[in-house]
This record gives sequence, C-alpha cells and structure tokens, in this order.
Amino acid sequence: MAKLINIIGMKFGKLTVEKIVGKTKTRDTLWKCNCDCGEQKIVCGGKLKSGHTKSCGCLKNGNTNAVTHGKHSSRTYKSWNAMKNRCTNKNVTGYKYWGGRGITICDDWMKFENFYSDMGDRPLEKSLDRINNNGNYEPSNCRWATSKEQNNNTSRSKSK
Repeated sequence: MAKLINIIGMKFGKLTVEKIVGKTKTRDTLWKCNCDCGEQKIVCGGKLKSGHTKSCGCLKNGNTNAVTHGKHSSRTYKSWNAMKNRCTNKNVTGYKYWGGRGITICDDWMKFENFYSDMGDRPLEKSLDRINNNGNYEPSNCRWATSKEQNNNTSRSKSK
C-alpha cells in the first residue's frame, strides 16, 4: 500500500486542502478543500494531483478569472443546472423529452447570473415550469410553479 502524502495546506488551482475526510470505495483519499471563492468541496486526491479538479465548480469553460455568484448550492442554481442538463446533455435520463425534442435554452440563460436576474430565487414548494410546454426556456415562457400547476400544464393534460 502506498504511503499517504500529506497535502494539507497545499493549493491546487483555486482549492486549498484543509483536511482528510475519508476514502472512496477504491481507497482514494478524500480531502476537504476551500475554494478561493469561499465555497468548500470534497475532492479525491488523485483528481487534485492530476489537475482534473481545480475549483469548487466556479471555474467554467476555462475562465480562470471566473467570478462566483455564491449560489451554487441554492435551490435556484440546482433548478437552472437541471434545466441545462436536460436540454444539452444526451446522457441525462429524460433528455429525449427536452433537448431530444428540440427544447432549447435562450443564450442569455446559459449563464446562471442572467437566469437568476430574470427569475429570482426559487420559492418554496415551486419548481421551474415552461408555460407553453412546447416552447423553449426563456423569460417570456417560464415561471416558478407548484406541482399542481405543472401537472395541469403537460401535453397529457392539455386538449389538442
């Protein structure tokens, strides 16, 4: 078994290693890291050392000067990220119901800050809904809706 190398205090990209928090199933050491943006992230040592993980996620598309919005763990961010994935990631379960049938996201909303500016915080008991379920994700076609409102707004519930 290889000897553990202590990397506490070392910096990898924007991440500074704080402490060991456990091991993966494959026995890779898990480290708690603090990102320069203020967020924390648990990362496998191998991903830190290889350079695969360089931030908590605030660095996107190679932007080394990324400014974080501080909302990556918010309900609003999770809704935005799910919207992006179901429209752009062919590996997501259900992609065929969104991106696979041509539902797109307006260019402005590909950046979380713009989505947040238009939609605001996600209210409790509500989720992102397209008013016209054949329309795209864009400010004029989206709202925060209850489960009941969403269930009444499906292709199954609307008369043709």
